[in-house]
Amino acid sequence: MVAVAETLHKLICDQSAKIVCLGTELRSDDKVGLLFCDFLASLGFERSRLIKCEFGLENCLNELIENKVSKALIVDAAIFTSEELHYAFVGLEDIKDFKLATTHSIPLSHVINILRSEGLLNEILILGIAAKNLDVGEEITPEVLKTSEELAHLIIKLTEECG
Repeated sequence: MVAVAETLHKLICDQSAKIVCLGTELRSDDKVGLLFCDFLASLGFERSRLIKCEFGLENCLNELIENKVSKALIVDAAIFTSEELHYAFVGLEDIKDFKLATTHSIPLSHVINILRSEGLLNEILILGIAAKNLDVGEEITPEVLKTSEELAHLIIKLTEECG
């Protein structure tokens, strides 16, 4: 966990790193990644460091390539086997240990590997926020919303600690 904390702090403090938020507006909790970017922006996080990718990372390929994004925190809804887990930070090598909820047309790990072959997304951390409801709809579960807001405040706190 210490390595994850160090990686997160390093990413957040690196002005070239982006926060890439994934989600689907019409699948209830699946939009939590998109809302996460909105929360960060409303708290004063630099908008130029935020990228919102509706429906999946593959829909932002042009923006990622144009911005030459080599470092990123990727945020998406996730499905965990434990009800106790509200979120998890993992590296790409651990992505198989939990299921991302967004309706990606191409698996996230595959898109990242394609981008890496182009010299992009060489340093990433994935933040999976536990989804409780993936039914069609615009309502987000209050618990999921609260977790997203708390994590956004954590990111803001980390930016204040950058030296």
